[in-house]
Amino acid sequence: MSEINIQLNNCTLKLFCEPNFFKEVDDAEENGEARYQLFEGKEYEYYLEEGFHFDKNPIIKESNIKNNEGRIITGNFVGTLELLICDKDNLFCDTISFEIQSSKTSYRSDYRKMLNDITNYYTELVMLAGSPVTQKFEPTDQDDQRTLYQKFAFVKSIIESEEFEEAINKILYNPVKKWTETIDNKSICSVKRLGRNELRQITSSKNRIKLPNEKSIAGMNSIPKIIQIKSKEDTIDTPENRFIKYVLQTFHSFCDYIHSLSNENARLELESRNCCNKLEEFLCHSFFKQVKQAQFVALNSPILQKKEGYREVLQAWTIFDLASKLTWKGGDNVYNAGNKNIATLYEYWLFFKLLELISELFSINPKDKSNLVKKDDNGINLNIKQGRQIMVGGVYKTPTRNINVRFFYNRTFTHNTDINTRGSWSLPMRPDYTLSIWPGDVSEEEAEKQNIIVHIHFDAKYRVNKIYFQETENEEEFAQEKEQESIGNYKRVDILKMHAYNDAIRRTGGSYVLYPGTEDKTLRGFHEIIPGLGAFSINPNSYDQDSKELKNFLKEILQHFLNRVSQRERKAFYDYEIHETAPTMLCEPMPEPFGEDRNLIPSDTNVIIAYYKDENQLNWIKYNKIYNARTGTQNGSLRLTKEITTAKYILLHSKPNYPQLLLRLNDKGARVISKENIIKNSSYNNLYTPKSSPYYIVFNIEKTEPEKEFINRNWNIIKLIKENYNQIGNQIAVPFGISMELLMKYVNK
Repeated sequence: MSEINIQLNNCTLKLFCEPNFFKEVDDAEENGEARYQLFEGKEYEYYLEEGFHFDKNPIIKESNIKNNEGRIITGNFVGTLELLICDKDNLFCDTISFEIQSSKTSYRSDYRKMLNDITNYYTELVMLAGSPVTQKFEPTDQDDQRTLYQKFAFVKSIIESEEFEEAINKILYNPVKKWTETIDNKSICSVKRLGRNELRQITSSKNRIKLPNEKSIAGMNSIPKIIQIKSKEDTIDTPENRFIKYVLQTFHSFCDYIHSLSNENARLELESRNCCNKLEEFLCHSFFKQVKQAQFVALNSPILQKKEGYREVLQAWTIFDLASKLTWKGGDNVYNAGNKNIATLYEYWLFFKLLELISELFSINPKDKSNLVKKDDNGINLNIKQGRQIMVGGVYKTPTRNINVRFFYNRTFTHNTDINTRGSWSLPMRPDYTLSIWPGDVSEEEAEKQNIIVHIHFDAKYRVNKIYFQETENEEEFAQEKEQESIGNYKRVDILKMHAYNDAIRRTGGSYVLYPGTEDKTLRGFHEIIPGLGAFSINPNSYDQDSKELKNFLKEILQHFLNRVSQRERKAFYDYEIHETAPTMLCEPMPEPFGEDRNLIPSDTNVIIAYYKDENQLNWIKYNKIYNARTGTQNGSLRLTKEITTAKYILLHSKPNYPQLLLRLNDKGARVISKENIIKNSSYNNLYTPKSSPYYIVFNIEKTEPEKEFINRNWNIIKLIKENYNQIGNQIAVPFGISMELLMKYVNK
């Protein structure tokens, strides 16, 4: 445990922590940070001199005994933390600023990269046709400090971007030049070459020298002492370079003005001053001393539009004025009062990146994104904020199928018990991003009801370094994991949350973690791309490379929905059919559904209810292993319903006190056979061979004795017919088909 002493203006602060949990950074100011730096997720014991204490702050936990002692618990806070110190009379007397560093070593560059990307996306959205750009922004003394910082942060992200600095350096070391003509007065004696202009001056210029008589030239007895000589040389004082100087001066004026309005905001004052210094370094370069002030802006210049360096500066300038008037209420969570909440920024940044991928793959019209920006009293506001649902979508049309696409940010799936509507059957769930897809020209509500929609969820996890996929069954490792969980360390909690989404949210096809790590992994529930879960590594500074796996995944999702025979869609159909009606109870002995009876599901197993006249006919049926039913239109002929053609059993019944037999049918299916063939091929008492119809439907009986579960069982057929067909009489002798589930409800006890 190390002791750190920090001498303030009016008192001394002591910190106690592990040696590597604290550092004092000399170049902190250059990066807009506080000098004393702590780390997120750590605890620090502190001691202030007697008579002093910290003002109330969420991360300060005072001792219950002395108010000048306690702990600083950084938690998830990242950024500049300014703590106020009070004396014994609760009067403010001192302050100290700490920089809470992220556990990610790349968080500085990540923060700049993500904020710059968001600025670019934001300005593109505003410049779309129909966007509400109708005002010109000028910062004023009345601007809220929080709003002022947001506007400055957007502009700062442009100025401090690597692309902008690289563009300026390209211009400095490879500038556009032009030939310029200069006129010098030279002695006639030093002129080596004479052109038409020089010859004209020799004959006409004044202030001449008289020549000796013997030295006359072409009849002239004098020559001028001085003539004007024209020459050409390179210059960098071009309209394009003047424009670059103008841009830097404009940026500097804005940052300087922001600095003058910073008032009590220490971070705004520091960062605006740093931006001014950076721009002054550029403007002090000898290059710009040779460039005059711009008189006009030649925006149609091919050099500004196409040449490297110039093109990037022109782009920065075109979005500068727009960026300076943007506000973002959701940005309060990102950099309010100097708090760089990089995890929240990562979540916002990923929204735009996912939107970019989904828009490209599913051809979402840019106009559909116009609801992401809106005009309000504060100017042009980015309408994205944690907890607020945002949706962008469209219809992706292909020659074979139309695909409806909806991309949501913070979509809430509330708890409800209606299985035909969107929601969670357990607790309310709100993934960071949800991609909802369904085919056909139907509404989303109808797609939910018909069970043809699929939701795919993504969660942003900036602070995760590694996703743990436990693939071992080692008892020792499981015991270690249990021990870690008991002290609050959850190795697999992020993947387990994805399981929670898959399980709780109805019609979910997959759930995936997005994090700045190194490993991509997807797991499939069965054979196809969904249902599944997994994780994709998406780093801000290597997005182009990292996003390839995610893009390929989304392409597979699209192809999956274009597939008309996917197993997922087939399963969804049967899920809908199974859950369409309320369940029933059936507790009767039946063959178990395994092995050769694997498909013996009572609701899907159909039975033919077939009448026989007497014992001799029953013996004829059993002996020949067939049951024949009449075809045609006369009374008693068989209708080929689905229950008849797919029947697995036949129930032979007759008059009261006659035996009933539930027999298994041959799975090869029924056949149409002529009367002559039945007579020819049947045996045992031809009295019962068919004679009244030329053709019959013949069902082959596989077993002539009931299975053990159906021995000595009989059913109330009259009651079955009456309750389900609302008739009796001759109907009892007409064969018909029903499900095994319905039949078993009429077992005589």
